[in-house]
Amino acid sequence: MEETVAHKTPQIGASCSTCPSIPDREAFQRALREYNQKISEITQKIDDIVGREDTVGLLCSLKQSKVEPRERRDKLKEEADKMKVEINEIKKQLAQKVGTILNFFHEICISLLCFRICWIIKIVRTASLGNSV
Repeated sequence: MEETVAHKTPQIGASCSTCPSIPDREAFQRALREYNQKISEITQKIDDIVGREDTVGLLCSLKQSKVEPRERRDKLKEEADKMKVEINEIKKQLAQKVGTILNFFHEICISLLCFRICWIIKIVRTASLGNSV
C-alpha cells in the first residue's frame, strides 16, 4: 500500500485588531472620481497651453504673436544699418565743410593780422615822417 502524505500548510492566526479593515467601496469610488476629475482638469489646462490637433494652444498662439514683432524688428534693423552708412557719409561731409570753414577763418585771421600790421607800420611811418619834417 501506498502511504499518502498530505501536505498541510501552516495556519497563522491573527487577531482581528491587526487585520486591515475592508475598504468602503463608496468612499473609494468617491476618491477615485475626485482623482479622475483632478486629472481631467490638469489635462485640460495642459491642452489649453499646448493645444491638440483640433485646437491651437496658448503656447502656439504666443509663438505666432512673436512673428510680426520680430519681422518689424528685423526690418527696422535693416533700415538702421542703411541709415548708418548715410549718417557716416554725412559726418564725413560735415567734417570736410568744418575743415574748409576753419581754413577760411584761418586765412581771414591771417589777412586781418597782416592788414593790422601794415596799418600799424603805415601809422608808424607817417608818425616818423611827421617828426622828421
